[in-house]
Amino acid sequence: MLVAFAVGALLLVSLASIITGSMAVTRKANSSLIAYNAAAAALDLIGTDLESLAATRQPFEYLQIGNESVTGGSNTAKLMFLMSSANDSTTNTAGLTRAVMYRLAAQDVIKSGGTNITYGLYRFCETNAGVVFTNYLGQTNLALVTGFSQAATNDDYLAGSIIDFQVRLYPPGSQVTINTNVANVVRMGGAGVTVDSAANTNGVATAEVTLTVLEDAGEKMLKNGRSLDDVQQKYGHTLTRKVMLRTP
Repeated sequence: MLVAFAVGALLLVSLASIITGSMAVTRKANSSLIAYNAAAAALDLIGTDLESLAATRQPFEYLQIGNESVTGGSNTAKLMFLMSSANDSTTNTAGLTRAVMYRLAAQDVIKSGGTNITYGLYRFCETNAGVVFTNYLGQTNLALVTGFSQAATNDDYLAGSIIDFQVRLYPPGSQVTINTNVANVVRMGGAGVTVDSAANTNGVATAEVTLTVLEDAGEKMLKNGRSLDDVQQKYGHTLTRKVMLRTP
């Protein structure tokens, strides 16, 4: 009986160890899946917004792709543009123009200035028609608009564990990107398209938006001091969506 009890105890210990390990794997998988799904939802929102691009022949800028360095040395896109709003039965703003910006940041999402740094994608949207008309329409450089330059203080957190955000533009019928370098600044307006202030005569037909999201283990490695490039190669997953753009 003593031997039987001993064997039974060993079996229970082994079973408990298996169950604990299985639960840990499940938690990790769920955490990564949540981050992936949030990134996919954010990508859909960017695509939907870009499909409503308020392109015009008027002599002002309606889209700009800038770039900014995020903690860890990642040079990511900063997307600013004007869009026509969808029907909104609560505010009756159908057909009005909105100003939108997407950007990547590494900051504490719980406490301003906190040390629990997390990579995340943020969205700023100015929905006040009067503010958009006064401050955003008619501008020749969206990056200089006060609303966009100060938006980091009141933009919306969309998705976490995202360590890279890029936007590539393609001319009609071509697979060669207009902005071949992540540091390129692309500006679109009534006067045409420029890349780093140089005129581009090919036009723009398609935008390709790319997000790279980290597995849970990768984010923990980042917080432990591992390099961004190393972690991205091992634990990063890339999501891409192409969007047909309206042209004036």
